[in-house]
Amino acid sequence: LAAVARQVAAPRHVRRRAASGARLARPLHVTAATSSVRGPSSSSPFPAMGKVLDETVAYDRYLTVFDRTVEFPEDGGLTVKYDLVGHPRANFRFAVIFPFHPKDSKTNTPAKVTVIREYIQASNSLGYSLPTGGFNPKKHTSLSNAASDELAEEARLEGSLIDMLDQIDPEHPGFVEGKWCSNRFRPYLAVDPKPMLNPPKRDKEEFSIETNRVTFPELKRLMYSGEMMVPSIVTANMAIERLLKEGHDLGL
Repeated sequence: LAAVARQVAAPRHVRRRAASGARLARPLHVTAATSSVRGPSSSSPFPAMGKVLDETVAYDRYLTVFDRTVEFPEDGGLTVKYDLVGHPRANFRFAVIFPFHPKDSKTNTPAKVTVIREYIQASNSLGYSLPTGGFNPKKHTSLSNAASDELAEEARLEGSLIDMLDQIDPEHPGFVEGKWCSNRFRPYLAVDPKPMLNPPKRDKEEFSIETNRVTFPELKRLMYSGEMMVPSIVTANMAIERLLKEGHDLGL
C-alpha cells in the first residue's frame, strides 16, 4: 500500500487520451486479463471534479488496485493517472461497530468497550480496532446485517445496532477510508450487547483475534497511541460524543 500511496502523491502525467466517443457506463465496469471487477468510479455520491477516461484492474486478490486515468477539463485538459485501492466484492462498503457496556452501579463496574486486538499486516505487529467487516452481497441483505455478523464473528456478541449516521443524515454515504481508497464505512453503536452461546466461526486470517473489555480512559489511550485503526478511532469518537449527550457515565 505504501507504493500505492506514492503513486497518488506523485501521479504520473500522460498524454491526453481522447474519449472513445461513448460515455462510460455508470457504474463503470473494468476488465483485466484474468478478472472482471466493478470499478469505483461511481462510488462517490458527490459531484465529479474530473472526467474518468479509463479504469482498469492493475492487481486483484483480497484488495483490488485500479489504474485510473482522469481528465480535468477546467485545467486545460490535464490528464493524470492514479492508483486506487478498494474492495469491489464488498461494494466498497464496510461497517465498524462500537460495543458499549454501560456502567453497573450495583456491582460498581465502570462503563467499558469491547475492543479487538489482532495481527495488523501493514505494521507486521499486533494492533487494536473495533469489530469491523465488509458487506458481502452474497450473504448480507444490508450493511447493518453485515455489522451484526461482524459483531458476532469478531467480538462474540449480539444485540441491536444503532447507525450513528442516521441522526446526521439517513442518506449519508459513509466516511471515505482514505484519499487513495474507494471504500466507505458506516459507524454503528451496540448498547449492552450480550455474549453469544454459539458464535460463528472466524475466517482463517482472523486467527490472532483477542477480545478485551477496556474502560473509557484506556480506550482513549489506545485511540491516540498509534496502535488503533483510523476507522475505529472515528467510530469511537462519534460513540463517545453520543453517549455523553445521552447522560451515560463513561468515567471521563
